[in-house]
Amino acid sequence: MKKVWNIFASMKTALILMAAIAVLFLYGSIDMTIVPAYGDLTFGALLKWMINAPISLSFWLWGSVGLAALLAVSTVACSIESLKKKQGIMLALAPQIIHLGFIFIIIAHLVSSVWGYRMEGYLAYGQQAAAPFAGKNVSVEFTKFKSEKSPGGATIGWKAWLSFLKGGTIIKEDYMAPNRPVFFNGFGFYLEDVSFKPGPMALIEVSREPGAAWALKGGILFVVGSVLLLILRIRQE
Repeated sequence: MKKVWNIFASMKTALILMAAIAVLFLYGSIDMTIVPAYGDLTFGALLKWMINAPISLSFWLWGSVGLAALLAVSTVACSIESLKKKQGIMLALAPQIIHLGFIFIIIAHLVSSVWGYRMEGYLAYGQQAAAPFAGKNVSVEFTKFKSEKSPGGATIGWKAWLSFLKGGTIIKEDYMAPNRPVFFNGFGFYLEDVSFKPGPMALIEVSREPGAAWALKGGILFVVGSVLLLILRIRQE
């Protein structure tokens, strides 16, 4: 048992695991540009796709998940061993803040892969569509459209107004624009494109990333821990 613990508590183990994950990701990034079947990965939760996809497509993702789990265990083991060493309290805590941020980021991806949601489709001007994913008896309507022009008359942007209704009653109105989504009940509505044939139609992506808060916290902890460790190392020198 001690031997297994020492393996997981070794920095060498962590580096090997990260290198293995990088290799799998490199393979996946190349394979995804070649195999059309990965197109379904754009929609829905990652875990659901992995469960339903042929193992010949998803093996590198399952491998990455397994290696990431081992890396998380290694990170905890390294943290425990680091805290055992005799050193200043801040110098001991800084790496643990980094490790905790890393764990939060892993949790974020896990949460989003299980409970995330993503779909896209066209909504015509004046059209109302059911949105059961956003709540019972909820629908969304494309109610208004506006194009933004430059002084020279060129179109430089669009705004599309959405109305969210529940039981036929409007409960929220807001507009989407490129890089300006509308949020409703935890779902983001993103304006991807606008078509004018046969009439104004908005290509809307709807997504939910329940792991976003975890990722934000993890990113903040990772940056704070890294900056703190750098400052402490500089002071030591």
